[in-house]
Amino acid sequence: MATAEGTLVASTSRGCKALNAGGGVSTVITKDGMTRGPAIDFPSIHEAARAMAWVQGEGYAELKAAFEGTSRFARLRDIKVVMAGRTVFARFATATGDAMGMNMISKGTEKALEAMQRVFPRMEVLALSGNYCTDKKPAAINWIEGRGKSVVAEAVVPRKVVESVLKTSVEALCNLNVKKNL
Repeated sequence: MATAEGTLVASTSRGCKALNAGGGVSTVITKDGMTRGPAIDFPSIHEAARAMAWVQGEGYAELKAAFEGTSRFARLRDIKVVMAGRTVFARFATATGDAMGMNMISKGTEKALEAMQRVFPRMEVLALSGNYCTDKKPAAINWIEGRGKSVVAEAVVPRKVVESVLKTSVEALCNLNVKKNL
């Protein structure tokens, strides 16, 4: 942990000790898909709608090939597309192996957009990150659709461990949790 706050380190260490004494933590990855969401402008809503249909249909295989040709690890899993007026927002969801992978995803998305521009030469990429990937901020879409690795964790800490390691009771801990997280 990178901090100079000694009490934070001590508190975290105590929590880890309680988790280990309780038998550890079990986790499962429920979804794996880092995202990049470019904003793309078109000269008309009709052309934007055609592009959206192309991405969701016959163009997907071409975009996938262009994207995956940039990396040994990045694999395109899905592209969700929405339209707002003449602007199309495409959310590229990808598996990136053990890496967080934003650089590889950005590179792959750029190549996919180049392939798309050959079919729609009048499109204009406004931003590689058009806020549909919602990078570096909380957003409901990341919770609903997932972004990165979605993980569920479980730990059971026995009463005896709560009392001996955390120096409190289960009832007091539960009450505090409810009051602090209303």
